Amino acid sequence: YAASRLLEQASLCPNTASIIEVQRLGAKAWVDRQLAVPASILRAPNYVIDYSEDNQAARDLAYGWIQLRFMDLALGGEDQLRQRMSLALYNFIVANGNPYGRVEYMNTIQRNALGSFSDLVKAVSLSPIMGTFLNNDQNVANSPNENYARELMQLFTVGLVLLNQDGTIQRDASGKPLETYTQQDVIEATKALTGWETAREQNLPKQNWGNFGVPMRPKTWDGAHSYDQKKVLGKIIPAGQPIEKDLDSLIAILVSHPNTAPFISRRLIQSLVTSNPSPEYMTRVSKVFVSSGGNLGQVAKAILLDPEARAGDSPTNQKPTLGKIKEPLLHHINLLRGMNCTAAVLDRNNRN
Repeated sequence: YAASRLLEQASLCPNTASIIEVQRLGAKAWVDRQLAVPASILRAPNYVIDYSEDNQAARDLAYGWIQLRFMDLALGGEDQLRQRMSLALYNFIVANGNPYGRVEYMNTIQRNALGSFSDLVKAVSLSPIMGTFLNNDQNVANSPNENYARELMQLFTVGLVLLNQDGTIQRDASGKPLETYTQQDVIEATKALTGWETAREQNLPKQNWGNFGVPMRPKTWDGAHSYDQKKVLGKIIPAGQPIEKDLDSLIAILVSHPNTAPFISRRLIQSLVTSNPSPEYMTRVSKVFVSSGGNLGQVAKAILLDPEARAGDSPTNQKPTLGKIKEPLLHHINLLRGMNCTAAVLDRNNRN
């Protein structure tokens, strides 16, 4: 029961082999082993990268491929903890686009799901599908587009309201939540993010028009990037820095902000373990986020091995406030993995 329960939290659901492995290794050793497993990466075939949107059969084939391959990794991939963390991160660091763009975005999340949070934020910021989805490829100094800067702060890093390390909201004397940032912070962050474009090339396949497997690059024309001084969340980004340095400076400000540890920790705990973590649980995980420099592997380990996460491993020690509603996708994968399925199938309507 305890092995299965850990796998419900730390994998894309248990199967016979994974339960036996956890029983043999124990929870800590199993998590440590998972942290060392290389990322599963999707390699899209040509018919996902090059097809006409006017050809419905070809379009269905491309969209069906990514559904099947995602399910195949979920059912048979060895990097179960990484995949579960990828799903948790994708739940709030989300982008969408055509099939090949989605493949490469998933690969970006997978590669960074157990590494440095700063590296993840940078990879996401330079992702071509994110650049087109939230318009940062259109953000230039003389025509700023705030969409990505706003989402980067609101959803991906610091959040809307100031938090204590235990996740509780900081309030003013009247009880109103204190805001994390101002509109001016959004404007300044937008300036720091100006001047990027997808690395388009001539004669790319139709569905790879954004060169989705290649990070965005600086625009080459004068005036694309703002070289002015910026001030974000009270921190100065010096004038005259190269565009790459401005991005690094902005990410460092956001990731090191006191809000980021509890903001990200809560989302990961809620995705993996429980919808309503105690302030003590939040504090312990937030401290690991800070002390590890935002190492997501260490944060995942702290979440999964915390006494609050493991408290219900005995059926006689259940608490009604601990746990979460399982997402429909995990219900579906749970059924297939529970039957020891090794591959997914599609019906005629391209549904798993």
